[in-house]
Amino acid sequence: MEASWSIIEFIDHVELDVEVIRTLEVTFPWASGLWDDEQVHLHVRDGAEFVQEQLANGNSYHVIIPDASDPFYFDEDGEIVVLPSHVLYTKEHFAGMHKLLVKNREVLVFSWKHTIFPLT
Repeated sequence: MEASWSIIEFIDHVELDVEVIRTLEVTFPWASGLWDDEQVHLHVRDGAEFVQEQLANGNSYHVIIPDASDPFYFDEDGEIVVLPSHVLYTKEHFAGMHKLLVKNREVLVFSWKHTIFPLT
C-alpha cells in the first residue's frame, strides 16, 4: 500500500506489543499492508524510551499522536495498580514530546480511552 500524501516524508509508528499489530492485521484486513510502505517505520518498543532516543539523536516531528493505554487500574480491593504505561503520562514524557516538535509548526494530539473505574 502506498502512502496517500506525498508531503509526508515518513511515519514512525511506535507500538509496545507486536501482538497489537498482528491483531489489527487480522481484524481489519485493509490494515494488513500499512506497515509495508517504505515511508512507514514500525518500532516495536517502549514509547517513552523512543522519545528519549529521538531527543538524543536531535530528531524532530511536525505531528505526534500518542495513543496510550490506561496508566493504572483499581483492583478488587479498590487499590490502585500502576501499569507500565504510566510513564507515558508523566510531565517528563510530555516535555520530551514537546521538545521533539518543530517550533511554530507543530501538532500534538493526545488520545486516551478512559477505562478506569473504581470497582467499589
